[in-house]
Amino acid sequence: MTMKANIRRLFLEPKPSYSAPEAAALLGMTSRDLCGWVEAGELECEQTKDGPVIPWAELVSFAMSFWDQEEIEAALGDDLAAAIPELLRLAELHVCIPRMEIVALEHVAARWEDGQRGARAGTARLRLDALGVAVA
Repeated sequence: MTMKANIRRLFLEPKPSYSAPEAAALLGMTSRDLCGWVEAGELECEQTKDGPVIPWAELVSFAMSFWDQEEIEAALGDDLAAAIPELLRLAELHVCIPRMEIVALEHVAARWEDGQRGARAGTARLRLDALGVAVA
């Protein structure tokens, strides 16, 4: 399955909970990697008589920080409004600020991004569209 198909399945065809192999497949990772996230405390499982499961809300919360939200919203397309509440959707923001603050934000974003490499596959982005500056 493609990432787009996995996103659509997770958000538009929710199940109460997912086994570790199911969750790993939806996130596009190995079961071993998923277990690493659980061991790190980034993802919580519930124990059942059939073994550990990940509740839908927990998996979605993790996915929202694992995948880039722009990719999630693009994958959901016309179904976005049904899947993600308006206040949680991305919105464009145009601002005018002194250039020295842009430089400071770029520096902070670069340091944050360096610290996130290997911790999350998603990319943090700050856009200052009004000034034509994109911080990746």
